[in-house]
Amino acid sequence: MLKDIDSFGYACGLLTQTLGNLKIDMIPAYKPCYEIESAYPECPLDKVLDFCYSPSSNFDEYNDYLARIGQQLIILTEKVQYFRKLPHQLIHGDLNASNVLADNDGKICGILDFEFVSHDLRVMELAVCLSDMIYYTEGEGSKFQRINSLTMGYRRVMDLSDDELNIIPSLLILRRLDVFVHFLNRYWNGIDGIEVLKERILNNMDHFNWLIHNYGAINKAIKEY
Repeated sequence: MLKDIDSFGYACGLLTQTLGNLKIDMIPAYKPCYEIESAYPECPLDKVLDFCYSPSSNFDEYNDYLARIGQQLIILTEKVQYFRKLPHQLIHGDLNASNVLADNDGKICGILDFEFVSHDLRVMELAVCLSDMIYYTEGEGSKFQRINSLTMGYRRVMDLSDDELNIIPSLLILRRLDVFVHFLNRYWNGIDGIEVLKERILNNMDHFNWLIHNYGAINKAIKEY
């Protein structure tokens, strides 16, 4: 229900507000989301791009998708310096339905699993929630409704700048890029076989293409408040 999604967004906003007021001396183990090469040192950008633009014949059916991944990775690297200028703070980094507790009325009453806390873009907390929320939603209309409801709930607590709101679609794409590099890294390290990587590519392909195709509409849904 959209009411429950609004409640989730409100809880996300409260968490962002609380963590923003928390000051610690320790350095988080995880780098900001846009530092993909730091997260996967065995996957330097040139190596990943080579795979995307010149994959082996085993991946022929995914050539167009892999080329689009490569294009978005390049676009991301061009935005890194801009990202660094935006507000940063501690974020949970993995806020999704499996990491919250709700009461019988659907109100969020607890947040779990702070394993992936990092010092990252402030707006990334909202982007993580949105990414998970719309990934498991069928139908374009319902996706946009969820984006709007969750963002409205969040903004009842937190004010974001126009610059932060404008980069959310890019951050949703970034989440999919991170998933791709994660499983490519596992494949290259022999943890997963080629069929696992193909399955992951197939599972993410349609959603990734949807994000790119609807970039402007997503931005509009986020700003309708």
